[in-house]
Amino acid sequence: MLIFGEKKYVETPFTSEAELERVVEAHHEDIFGSLSIYLQKQLVTTTGGDGSVPDGFVIDPESRRWYIVEVELSQHSVWSHIAPQVAKQIIGATQPETKQLLIDAAINQIRDDDEYTDILRDMDTDALGVHKLFQTILDTEPIVGMPIDKVSSDHREWAATLRNDVKLWVVSKYAEWGNQSNVIYQIPEEFSPTVDTAEEHAQQDEGRGTYYGVTVKDLIDAELVRVGETLTYTYGKGGRNRKPYSGIVLEDGSIETEGSLAFSYKLADFI
Repeated sequence: MLIFGEKKYVETPFTSEAELERVVEAHHEDIFGSLSIYLQKQLVTTTGGDGSVPDGFVIDPESRRWYIVEVELSQHSVWSHIAPQVAKQIIGATQPETKQLLIDAAINQIRDDDEYTDILRDMDTDALGVHKLFQTILDTEPIVGMPIDKVSSDHREWAATLRNDVKLWVVSKYAEWGNQSNVIYQIPEEFSPTVDTAEEHAQQDEGRGTYYGVTVKDLIDAELVRVGETLTYTYGKGGRNRKPYSGIVLEDGSIETEGSLAFSYKLADFI
């Protein structure tokens, strides 16, 4: 349950997969990274001509990663629906013609975005360099990025079978008690997917680092953070126009912001 002032919000199921897709697209920067570029769904085909349509693609020039985005509801079968669908998407998305389409779409999307142009300029990337940057990113293996309402053991076992890195983020929906039309969503931040096979792959590859997820509750238990302490997080898209945000540590490891709404945060949220 989430509480905002006198209002109480209880977790409720999504009405459809399309609703979850809209939430993910609208808030993709909070999931995939502040500079991430979200590209609309399009048909991709395997070399044998078998097609599939991912829910979108994401290119993140800051982390030099790209994602095949497949939004799912947990009610869908992992082995008969998700597994074969994603397998076709990986093959189709890595075809040279598909990569070129994604590069062109990404360039067109940011061409008239002055803020994004300024950010890339700060990264010492000119117009010609942007194309080369995107091409370099898409020459790497795509990550399967799957926002989902719940994660089961089947999802974890399936993700472990893929050679590609898989990240599953749980997105939750809450409706106001007594007023179901008033809805809020809980979205995880990019550094804390519920499932991240990159960590397991990193242990098999000495050239890559390992991420350790640490919660505020872990810090309280280790006596590194005190209950009642105020933590501050400074944020701005691409590091620009950064503003401070503060929250008070609660006993259960949640952070109370603006005196009313409490969330559960990972260490990366507040420093």
